[in-house]
Amino acid sequence: MADLSKNQAILNLKRGFQNIKTALEEGNFRLFVKQAVTILIALFLVRWCIGKFNQKIAKNHEQIASIEMQQRSEKEYVANKNLLLALEPLFPDVSEKNSWLTSQVLNLFKEASLPPQLSGKPTEDNSNPTFVVNSVVVSTNATYMTLGKLLERVENKSDFLRVSEVQLTKDTNTQNIGNNKISLRFNTIFPKQKIGRNLFQNYDELVKQQKTEQGGK
Repeated sequence: MADLSKNQAILNLKRGFQNIKTALEEGNFRLFVKQAVTILIALFLVRWCIGKFNQKIAKNHEQIASIEMQQRSEKEYVANKNLLLALEPLFPDVSEKNSWLTSQVLNLFKEASLPPQLSGKPTEDNSNPTFVVNSVVVSTNATYMTLGKLLERVENKSDFLRVSEVQLTKDTNTQNIGNNKISLRFNTIFPKQKIGRNLFQNYDELVKQQKTEQGGK
């Protein structure tokens, strides 16, 4: 029975091709033109729809990428803004650099109960286009332990004050056993221009707000 059905299908297929051949030989090819045109139009419409769909997808991808880039830019701007508002207020104005540095150093020696002796006025280095580097040399007499505590205070300060040079000579005076003659060079930096105040009209308010938020954490 299965072979019979299969043979019948083959016969029908052959008969169909024969009918097409007969129609073409008799010049009745127009019977197939309408069907061919319909198929071509359908294929064209399918291809056109696929192209439009792909364009839509590509456009959506571009919009998503643009939004993601914008979000990254906004996050970077906010991070840089917060960093600027956190760091810049730590620096005094460049016009106050000498007095600020001197007062910071003297206060450190006062806290350590050490008598400071300034070796001249503060000096400055303007070779950097953005910052001015100021330094001052201070001498004193101290034990190793006292010197260690002084250096610890300097390193733990939130201000940008650092010791770049330490010269130590043991005091040979028998009345000062354990003491050393010490010379320290203190350095700090000052921005030549504070850009935050020029960028934000409400600079002072933003700085105050950030300090309040940080204090609440």
